[in-house]
Amino acid sequence: MNLGSSAADLGLMVLLLFPALLAPVLLIGIGVLFSRMLRLPGIFAVVIAIGSVGLLLIAGLLALDQSGQTIPALVERRVELVDLRPQGDWRHELSVQVRYRLDGSMPIADQPALDESSTTLTLSPVYFDRLSAGGETTLRVRPLFRSLALVRLADLNTFDLFPWLWIGMAPALMLLLWLTGRLMSSRLGALLVIVAAVAGAIAIPSALAYHQWQASEDLANRPLRTTAQVREVTRITQIDPFPCTPGGRSRCARRSAKFDVAQPYDIVQFTYVPQGAGGQVIAVDAIDAPGANISNLAPGASIEIAYAPGEPRAAQIVGTTHAHYWHNALGFVLLAGAAALLIAALLGWVIQRYGRTRRQRLARQQNRPVDPANPVNGA
Repeated sequence: MNLGSSAADLGLMVLLLFPALLAPVLLIGIGVLFSRMLRLPGIFAVVIAIGSVGLLLIAGLLALDQSGQTIPALVERRVELVDLRPQGDWRHELSVQVRYRLDGSMPIADQPALDESSTTLTLSPVYFDRLSAGGETTLRVRPLFRSLALVRLADLNTFDLFPWLWIGMAPALMLLLWLTGRLMSSRLGALLVIVAAVAGAIAIPSALAYHQWQASEDLANRPLRTTAQVREVTRITQIDPFPCTPGGRSRCARRSAKFDVAQPYDIVQFTYVPQGAGGQVIAVDAIDAPGANISNLAPGASIEIAYAPGEPRAAQIVGTTHAHYWHNALGFVLLAGAAALLIAALLGWVIQRYGRTRRQRLARQQNRPVDPANPVNGA
């Protein structure tokens, strides 16, 4: 879902950016106010702010379903990019720019008019691959003010747009925080929390790295073979699992978590036309460096690849290995374990100190001494 407008209302769109930038601060302020009124922990202010944004998005999606009109649109262009991240991985960015008319008539190709509206939609690969530049599609549009309107593809399933993973994780995270607070009120519970945090920080990344390694080496799930052209090759020698913008107010550049990888690897971008597809796609494979049995990985070179029909962008270069997933996990696991131990110890110290102060205050109110050997659990 996105906001569309005509060229005549471009200035209005820019003006709306200012209150949109202030909205998170306003929502957090409202969350703090409600948290204090209900005497809830401060973390609930952030939960209320995030929940408010989620409710607004859900309201917009439901408004499109209930009162949105279905109109034809022209696909002006398709944009497929690969964003290489400091974490040592990548992310596909797929978007289309569409042009439409609020009166329901079809825009004329190569003849944009002032009363026509346009917007850019970010899509998943399934919907992105169905569209072609210069082709037609169908939108669901809910007008708001003048040419401003909520826009999405008409054949998108609304429930597929809901962040079900985050919706499910929110109550689980709140329950985990509550349980952690209860356990940290005693020394034994605090020890269990620290052990569990360190074990999880080591076991979870290790399991994910092992699974990724096995999936990358599995040619059985990639039965199709073809030739692709190398687009770009990036050698990865360092990873920053917690990247930040250097020179910011937080001075995070001085606390960079960047480390050298145990085994360098190459992120190779290549293009090809999958079987039955209307155009080429950009696929990415991360291979051990130097690439085994690959003599030339320069841009423009031809390589043999294996791919699955349903996942053309997850193709694998034939004749290469991917052991770096497992080898490089060791450095991140050690870093994650040390960070989890530090955070858990700091959290335990804060909760213990809060409990000691609270018990001392209650003891003064009741005029009874506090046992220094057990200041948290009482005299």
